Amino acid sequence: MKKIILILICVQLCVIIVLTFIIYKKHISRIKKVNVNPIKKENISVNKESTLHWFYEFKANEQGYDYGGGSLKAVYDINSDTLNERFDYEINKDDKTFRIITLGDSFTFGYGVDTKYNWTELLEDKLNQLSCTNFNKMEVINLGVSAYDIQYSVERFKLRGKKYNPDLVLWLLKGDDFQEIKEIVQPKWNKINNERLKLFTPDIVLYAQPLQKAIEEMTNELGESTILQMQTRFLNEIKNYYTDKLILFTFNSTQEKYKLIMRNFSNKRKNTLFYENLIDIYNKEKDATFLPFDYHPNNLGHKLIAEDMFNYLVKNKLIPCN
Repeated sequence: MKKIILILICVQLCVIIVLTFIIYKKHISRIKKVNVNPIKKENISVNKESTLHWFYEFKANEQGYDYGGGSLKAVYDINSDTLNERFDYEINKDDKTFRIITLGDSFTFGYGVDTKYNWTELLEDKLNQLSCTNFNKMEVINLGVSAYDIQYSVERFKLRGKKYNPDLVLWLLKGDDFQEIKEIVQPKWNKINNERLKLFTPDIVLYAQPLQKAIEEMTNELGESTILQMQTRFLNEIKNYYTDKLILFTFNSTQEKYKLIMRNFSNKRKNTLFYENLIDIYNKEKDATFLPFDYHPNNLGHKLIAEDMFNYLVKNKLIPCN
């Protein structure tokens, strides 16, 4: 059973770029054919502590993953705690360390770019260039994982993030995070795709059709209103594991109905801010800010996100530097 779950997860990961396409398909006229190298099942593991059926993490202390097709060759450095990070971080921090944790999906994980070029790493470097008399070190610990939804991000924090006792949590959410509930969509996707192993093909359309159909089935069965209520409940579950300062942020192109959920959440939860005008990299020239075949940010896209987040944090005095 474990082997089957791992195979299914690997196939699911191969559709990450399509998840983004579904949300931003109005920006492009057609799906391009690309070569996709599926993530190997030996590179990921099932976390037995999780009660979620499809919860997975990358294996600890791995390096050298080669993803994508064409010119895309990304190397991910997975640390000893299964995080896409250049460094290991001590569980206990001293009083001179300011610690941030980031949550999210592939946009936070850093799909398609080397670890060192991810916005989380660039933000950490920029923060450590600040002149602070009360802090000697700034840490940004990345808990993002590709293909996670809201519920899975909360689970990731519960299992991996809570122990780090962060001073601040940054959570990047996009429109597609509110459309898919993985626990419901995944088995539907598996059922629709009875010949799922045939998805290991250069034709990205074969990835898109089963997944989009599964999402549509869930929406037709539950209705959008119920789905958004469930996503709101999942979002609120972070309160069970973290009560300190939290910032939700999203691109300014995110649909208003999803912004409203985040806005209401931030208004009701103490120590919570909502930054809804993250730089709209979708209005930039696509080739300049995106990977060659989808809407995940490339090195420049991550640089722009890091700069915008840094400026927001400093301008609003959210980094307590004296």
